[in-house]
Amino acid sequence: MEKQNLEDNERRQRLKDIRLSKKLKQKDFGKKLGLSLSQISSYETGHRKIPQRTINDICREFNVNEQWLLHGEGEMFVDITEDLETSEEIKTMIKKIFALEDEDREAIEKIIDNAYLKIKNEEL
Repeated sequence: MEKQNLEDNERRQRLKDIRLSKKLKQKDFGKKLGLSLSQISSYETGHRKIPQRTINDICREFNVNEQWLLHGEGEMFVDITEDLETSEEIKTMIKKIFALEDEDREAIEKIIDNAYLKIKNEEL
């Protein structure tokens, strides 16, 4: 039982570490996951256990390594480029984009979308 409590405490701290690494307040972190501030707070304080669905959502939304979140094993974030068969230059560019704040990443996405549409329109 004591080991389980220690694991739960560490998991709660890792949840908070993810949120803080993204520089998000509990309210904003919860909003990205479709959860309320009180739900995030209750997970971080240990008043409620983090459900598996929420763990899945956190891992998907923030590119978090599930083994790290659950057990502290491996790196906090999944290397999204490790499965890509592409050049190192492209991998570096993708890593830089994912390191940006959401607002900056969205601006870059719009630039890429506009450039792509321009190319597609020229092909027609």
